[in-house]
Amino acid sequence: MDHFLSIKGFAVNFALFITALLFREYFEYRGKKFFKYLLTPFVTLLCAGFVIIAIAHNGLTTGRAIILSALLFSIIADTMLMVEETDLMIHGVIYFFMAHILYIAAFSRGYEFRFWHIIAGTAIFLSLIPMIRPIMRSSGTMFMPLIAYIAVISVMVFFAVTYHERAQGPGSIFAVPGAVLFLISDTVLAIDRFIKKIPHGSVVVWSIYGPAQMFLAWTCF
Repeated sequence: MDHFLSIKGFAVNFALFITALLFREYFEYRGKKFFKYLLTPFVTLLCAGFVIIAIAHNGLTTGRAIILSALLFSIIADTMLMVEETDLMIHGVIYFFMAHILYIAAFSRGYEFRFWHIIAGTAIFLSLIPMIRPIMRSSGTMFMPLIAYIAVISVMVFFAVTYHERAQGPGSIFAVPGAVLFLISDTVLAIDRFIKKIPHGSVVVWSIYGPAQMFLAWTCF
């Protein structure tokens, strides 16, 4: 019975997540700020809902508590970054920075070095180099916070990539797509904000970022 309720709760939350994300994208595309402001934090809140379902049916663990905390920081960051009337970029970066620190804490537990980790780390680093110079030229006083942010998300992706080999439970396979999609969404956001304006950039970012947070939440199952 508990297993059935867990599946039902997951299915309902997933349906709500997809619906909220699609409507959020539609209203953002149409320029309806009120509904965008309403739905943007709600999408990430539904990602946190997946973790709550996992806790309710499988118990509270350190890993689940950390992931839930990371999503709560992300909700705050999302709320700040969605506001168009004032520039709260630095505040959003700070809260996302803290979220990534928590993701690192979750995915680095029990870490043991393997030779292939050098290859993975090098690939992650090389993939970010093309972004650093354009950001350096156009980010102004935001340069150092953004470099720190790039560093922390790189470490998060690294530990997510190495997480499955030591994690317990099938949910760990979602760490890689979650982390990689998060990195891609932030890259698109950086291009849109500091390099070249992307038409409907927020719609593009959230089409990647929403699933990223969903996958990271699914690591709790």
